Amino acid sequence: MIRKTRSHLALLFAVTLVTVSLGSALVHAASDEAIDSDVYRISSVHWEKGTDEYLLRVKGNSEPTFTPYELFEPLRIVLDIADGEVAAAAGFPLQPDGGPVVSVNAEVLDDQEPSITRMEILLADDSSYSVEKQENDILVRFASSADEKKSTSGESQAASALLASLENSNQENADNPPAKLETSKTNLQDDFSFSGYGKEKISIDFFKIDLHNVFRLIGEVSGQNIVVDEAVKGSLTLALEDVPWDFVLDVVVNLKDLQKMERFNTILILPRDKEIDWPEQSTGRLAFEAEESLTVDDKEGITVQERLAVAPEEVQAKKLVRLANESLMNGDYNSAFALLENAFAIWPEDGRLASKIASLCLVHLGLNAKGIHYAKQALRLDPDDSNAALQAAIGYAKMQNSEEAIKYFAEATRGERPAASALLSYAAFSEQNGDNEGALALIDIHREVHGDNIDTMVSKARLFEKMGEVEKAIAQYRSIQLSGYQLPADLKRYIEGRISITQ
Repeated sequence: MIRKTRSHLALLFAVTLVTVSLGSALVHAASDEAIDSDVYRISSVHWEKGTDEYLLRVKGNSEPTFTPYELFEPLRIVLDIADGEVAAAAGFPLQPDGGPVVSVNAEVLDDQEPSITRMEILLADDSSYSVEKQENDILVRFASSADEKKSTSGESQAASALLASLENSNQENADNPPAKLETSKTNLQDDFSFSGYGKEKISIDFFKIDLHNVFRLIGEVSGQNIVVDEAVKGSLTLALEDVPWDFVLDVVVNLKDLQKMERFNTILILPRDKEIDWPEQSTGRLAFEAEESLTVDDKEGITVQERLAVAPEEVQAKKLVRLANESLMNGDYNSAFALLENAFAIWPEDGRLASKIASLCLVHLGLNAKGIHYAKQALRLDPDDSNAALQAAIGYAKMQNSEEAIKYFAEATRGERPAASALLSYAAFSEQNGDNEGALALIDIHREVHGDNIDTMVSKARLFEKMGEVEKAIAQYRSIQLSGYQLPADLKRYIEGRISITQ
């Protein structure tokens, strides 16, 4: 069984060099022994809802050989099935009713050697899953929503309760014509006003955002002076649409067990159990001991050292990123690229945005030079960004610039715990360029840091063969046979063939 792992380094080069190159060895190297692999024909795909899980079942005619991995923007699980084909009546595209999966599609990549059938499972959110074989079927299991709810934090449940009235109000009017919907919005505004919320309406989408940044954004929108006590800690995930900003403020304050105090056109946010001794009469300025966020100036009173306003450029850039994410969800990668480029031009100090553009260029658009450019922009902003270094290495490798590729691969794999995908990509690149000893050294590092798997063990045996160390190769092949891993039929035949030939 292959459990879910997350790595933002699952880029096209890692897939083509590690999955395809290694997959070629696993599936087609057996041609040396004149062994033909069976074609795996997908006959149908089904979505099943059980009592405690969702199940995606892919039915085939023989034992499958496949590689699962995860890609982002949009978030999806990819299954590359070796020597596969899809029956006309298989049922693609599949759009499940309920659960974490949005859609399932498949295509045959005829230009690959070996040919690959690529299944993409588009996810609505970051759900836990596992992938396994069951005879001729591929099973992808997802935790049910009930199980996921058990593990959600109290703040998410509280947010759902606070928003329930809004959702119910919207649902009641879901089937009304447009004119009535406008009336519904007016009534909703009246409901807010009646409840005491009459400030400007905003829409927000916070995902694990630091609380201090939440209050900074509210301060920007409202124009209010907001001071946040340093004892306020934590992060928040919250999405609200078209609601007054003072309502948003109250939601956040209540979710995180905080309190707000308003004095002299200033909102003070602090833990609920903390007390402030206010002076009995105004003295023109206030001093708070042990509060680094405030200083006292003899001429101007209180001045906030760290401004709580968000630059307009950043706000505009985030709007463009949201639009780009919608395009990515629809598979419109060119539009997403244009929007993200504009966002970065407006806000060129966001390294994560630069890395996102680099990934899009390398994975979906084949714009290797552009991908390198944006990877370097991310490195300019954070020289220790190993993800950006790997992106630059992949771009240079695809452009056959070995010298620069090696330079950035070295950056991507430095440190005590380099990413598994960086090590495997570098090893595959080294092997393809004839540096078998270097590839072997990288696989050894992978074993020490992340442990062995079937791919690394087969790669190591193959490298021993290339280096003329036959006994070590045979010992490695035998280790794979005795490892306890569930080996595909064609891999078993390949290993048996290599042992007989090398002996």
